[in-house]
Amino acid sequence: MLKALFTNAGRRTYIVQFALDLKAADYPLEIHVSDCSQLNAALHVVPPSRSHVLPPVLEDRETYLSALIGLVKRESFKVIFPLSDLDLLLLAEHCEEFRNQGCIVVVSSPRVVACCNDKRLTFQFCREAGLPTPPCWFNVETFEGPFPALQKHIKGSGSSGLKRIDHRADLKGFVSGCDMLQPLIEGEEFGLDVLNDLEGRFVAVCAKRKLLMRAGETDKAQIVEDERLYALGRRIAEAFRHVGNMDCDVLRDKDGRLYCIDFNPRFGGGYPATHLAGFNYLKAILDMVCGDLVLLPARPRLITVMKGISLHWCETP
Repeated sequence: MLKALFTNAGRRTYIVQFALDLKAADYPLEIHVSDCSQLNAALHVVPPSRSHVLPPVLEDRETYLSALIGLVKRESFKVIFPLSDLDLLLLAEHCEEFRNQGCIVVVSSPRVVACCNDKRLTFQFCREAGLPTPPCWFNVETFEGPFPALQKHIKGSGSSGLKRIDHRADLKGFVSGCDMLQPLIEGEEFGLDVLNDLEGRFVAVCAKRKLLMRAGETDKAQIVEDERLYALGRRIAEAFRHVGNMDCDVLRDKDGRLYCIDFNPRFGGGYPATHLAGFNYLKAILDMVCGDLVLLPARPRLITVMKGISLHWCETP
């Protein structure tokens, strides 16, 4: 029996449900979920005995790490899937401590995680690796257009700090060291789920056209087959050598040029479309952990996926 823990699962009930679907199909899997409060929906998709409340990672990293290692020792987990940015870097920095307990953390190197969490580092990495990315400005004094532009936070997720800038006067709220600027690119937005194995070698890529975003997360998406997007996904895999899934945001402008916008080295908000299209990366990673052969289809199902709302409840603490 393979015991798996999904950390900081929050509202990502769909990932936990995908794991439960595997178990229902006789995959030898025991599923546990953790977060910092019992009032998080994902904890109520599994039985109460398999939900775990841990200290908030942002309040005290060391206390969180100690509590998580203690949980792993008690429960003998074999694999951990971090589902948010909250503990991603911490787990990357300490993955050997978990491995010493017989537990594999599905996380990339600290270098990769830190690069993806900081848009200044992301921009520098893309330029050095030859990945297409828009020009960026991190100092308002050097920015002379073009307008309109987009202002974003250098660090942050979920479209943090996103603001359209139409005139220089709109830059009054720009904070050096916190904000950045990019030209506004008109065109289509795509999401790539790029899967690498546990050694950072390319396995697969699934592409989808984003139809609707909500709070910085993909809400509706359409699976597409596009050789240029596939080729870019492979270049991303070989440049980052990440572990597991890399959620990538890509823009295609009106002239057909592709630009890498953002990278999240984990399961992202667009993963449900990839999964339902037949690219079951969750099972693939579990198979990797077990040393089994990874089997994925040659082509995805060409479907359109829409997120809905599910309700979960517990007795009031």
